Amino acid sequence: MMMFGWGVEESRAEGVAERLHVRTLVVRDAQGGAVGFACLDMGYLPALLRKAVLEDLAKRWPDVGLDASSVMLVATHSHSGQGGLSDSPFYELLNYGFSPGVLEHVVRRTSDALAGAWNDAVPGVLRLGSVEVPGGDRIAFNRSLRAYNANVDVTPTQDSTEAVDRDLIVLRVEDLEGTERGAVCWFPTHGTSLH
Repeated sequence: MMMFGWGVEESRAEGVAERLHVRTLVVRDAQGGAVGFACLDMGYLPALLRKAVLEDLAKRWPDVGLDASSVMLVATHSHSGQGGLSDSPFYELLNYGFSPGVLEHVVRRTSDALAGAWNDAVPGVLRLGSVEVPGGDRIAFNRSLRAYNANVDVTPTQDSTEAVDRDLIVLRVEDLEGTERGAVCWFPTHGTSLH
């Protein structure tokens, strides 16, 4: 398969240098409510993948209390990940088409990870924090200065590395003893592209 988004025939995956991951967090409350969060090292998340993950969860993991209203899937937007997952010709035009085997593999890994997080849940505490990354640190760049500068809440700039949202938000998950069990970080960058 070609790696996602490159559109260069020579960019075919022929082996694995670093494994791609699906990282999950399941939060359950005392009243039986739950939310499952899965972050996949992929370029995009087609609707077909979400539908298939939900069907697989219901079929193979019926005791896991996650459904369409409580599962959130996100992608790192890695261009080093596989294509072949979408039934949309636009996404698969440069990837030799849809691959049922690739879809099945990603679906099983994702539903297994969500079920594992459900089964490994322990009582704990969630902590939310944020910090602003200082200006001057070249953390990312904005590909559309014109669009950025059109926002009413920003100071216009001609420096594409300053035209970014610098708020780093972290959700920290701790057990009742205060030991970190995991974290989810939100930060707007195109950080997993090969360039």
